[in-house]
Amino acid sequence: MAAAYPHLATPGSVAPILPSGQLVLKYLFGAHFASGEEYFQTPEDTSPFTPGRNAYYELLKCENGEPVQHPETGRLIVRDDIELFQMEGEGFRYLVDLRDGHFENAAANTKGRWPDRQAPFFVQIPPPGETLYLLYFRRRRQHTKVTSIVRADLSTEITGVEDGGQECEYHFGWQTADGKHQATLILV
Repeated sequence: MAAAYPHLATPGSVAPILPSGQLVLKYLFGAHFASGEEYFQTPEDTSPFTPGRNAYYELLKCENGEPVQHPETGRLIVRDDIELFQMEGEGFRYLVDLRDGHFENAAANTKGRWPDRQAPFFVQIPPPGETLYLLYFRRRRQHTKVTSIVRADLSTEITGVEDGGQECEYHFGWQTADGKHQATLILV
């Protein structure tokens, strides 16, 4: 392969691990539980109760201090007592109600106050009688600019690596226990 495509890395070579900048969170989440308790993520994204873990860890179902994985998919299972989950940032609030599967969104007014009522909408109607579980993850993209020179023998030499910035997508919504039904919003 190297002869046909000399600009590609040789088989078995490993790309260098480049330093990544600290992710600045554009949206922070909050959760309301069936017990009436509320939990909010901070910009530091650390768990206030479990050292060394991020804020999302407190939304996971745990046994013996460790998150529980789904036996078939291997995904971490979230707590089943979360009723409301919201994302808030840049003057906007997005919410999913896990009791019936509807979403809401709102914009703060010029004084930074939220409206009393938000516009509910369904992305998908959940199956009747199904328990809905929170679906949440972030997809981070780190952009890097690599400059190189190509020599006469067609080998390459990296001459510079620059941080090109980053972006993050926030995916949240609901899914059924079997994962066959789900609805999500993507915030960028």
